[in-house]
Amino acid sequence: MIISDSTLYGMTPGGGDRGLGVIFSLPLSSITVTSPNGGESWNSGTNHDITWTSTGPMARVRIELSLDNGSSWDLVVAGTANDGRFAWTVPNTPSSRCRIRISDAADAAVRDTSRAVFSIINAPPQAKILSPENGASVYGVVTVKANATDDTGIARVEFYVDGIRKGQAAAAQADSKQPGHSPGTIDNLKMAKQAFLNTIDLDPGVNVFVGNSQYTFTWNTLDASKGAHVLRVVAYDEAGTMGSDSVTVHVLKVSLNLQVERRDIKAFSILRQYAQILCTVETSGLQVARYNIMRRKGTADFSLLGTIAPSELQNNQIHLQDKYLEKDSTYSYRVEACDASGQLIGISMERSI
Repeated sequence: MIISDSTLYGMTPGGGDRGLGVIFSLPLSSITVTSPNGGESWNSGTNHDITWTSTGPMARVRIELSLDNGSSWDLVVAGTANDGRFAWTVPNTPSSRCRIRISDAADAAVRDTSRAVFSIINAPPQAKILSPENGASVYGVVTVKANATDDTGIARVEFYVDGIRKGQAAAAQADSKQPGHSPGTIDNLKMAKQAFLNTIDLDPGVNVFVGNSQYTFTWNTLDASKGAHVLRVVAYDEAGTMGSDSVTVHVLKVSLNLQVERRDIKAFSILRQYAQILCTVETSGLQVARYNIMRRKGTADFSLLGTIAPSELQNNQIHLQDKYLEKDSTYSYRVEACDASGQLIGISMERSI
């Protein structure tokens, strides 16, 4: 018998012409891994082909993955057609010591392993603030929109203003995968709904909405000072890897410097009290439709005392008297500036007398 390349050549004893027997050849089975074969870096969650060549009769192959340079093996597929190619979604198992082993599904002795190690890496999520744009001027209640995607899914997204976290939301994997991945299961959809309902760690008045890899939260700029502020979004995947994006915006607001003084007035020997209200206005170029003068007696809710049109200001000041105060009662005041839509674009400090 003679072995040449991958073929066994031989001759049966006796028979044949001149007693030389019958000459035969039998192909020997072999497998050669061609990819990944050492040096590759594949992101978890991405799709790659495992490829190989083979000789001999072999219907199906078994494919295994090692994360520790061949010390142990995990099953990728128990049996797949021996067509030289297997579409593989790289698992979320980061390692720099990976190898692939392919064997005959019917004969484990016929096998081959990647020539050298390759790496599975966990690429960071991609996060992007869609609006407002960098350098934008904002005022009132602002909707911040961000997009976050990851090969293996987004675990949570956090919003920051000037380094202070304002909101966090969790997301189902299926909603935050890159295009081309399989759709989510019913459990994924339930997770997405629950994530929306269970937004956590929010400041009062801050809302976070989750949907199809887009996240929004509402930011009331009246709580911020005028000038530059940094908005930042941070996205985390299941492995804790983070990706972020930030923009700088400029907050505009109407400045309202309110002063209130309690005074006495005597009419026909009757002593009464009133509030002298003075509010200095700086609009910062914003268009004010009206000013609301709000009053609260004791611990009651604020109610509208009156409205002032911009045309009624005197030297950028609001002048108003609140007459007939009760002597032993405490009164609190504030002034609100509203635009034509009714949105608050400025609010003063409260003053009590």
